[in-house]
Amino acid sequence: MFSIKHLLPKFKPHSFHDKKMMVLWLRYLTEIDEKTRKAPEELLANPETRKALDIIEESAYTDAQMAGYDHFWEAVSWERTLVSAALKRSEQAHKKGYEAGLKMGMEKGMEKGLEKGILSERLRNARAMKRMNVPLDTIIQVTGLSKEEIDRL
Repeated sequence: MFSIKHLLPKFKPHSFHDKKMMVLWLRYLTEIDEKTRKAPEELLANPETRKALDIIEESAYTDAQMAGYDHFWEAVSWERTLVSAALKRSEQAHKKGYEAGLKMGMEKGMEKGLEKGILSERLRNARAMKRMNVPLDTIIQVTGLSKEEIDRL
């Protein structure tokens, strides 16, 4: 059995990470071949060895398999583009609807506030006229309030 120094004489690990990577690459070189169907989990968990495994897998495809693989990723790309565009349109429509609703709400709120302010002013005027002993018919005519509304003051 060879030691790591014999297999990789120029590589000198300086840290635990370097030693771990060296062991992973040695496992990759010794355990992965054309008969390998499932790679060890340790090799799949590391991004660098995972990339090497993906490249080997792709290189093993026939032309027909590679065309199918490319077609699959092209379809995924199209789907992502369509979903992204639909989300963008949805967000724009939501924003436009929100702004229109906000504007409408502001207008209705201002309208209601104005109506309430006008009614408040009419009631204030009716109270003042009542204190001045202005005839009820005149108060009704000037303020536009009903007899019942004036009686409640």
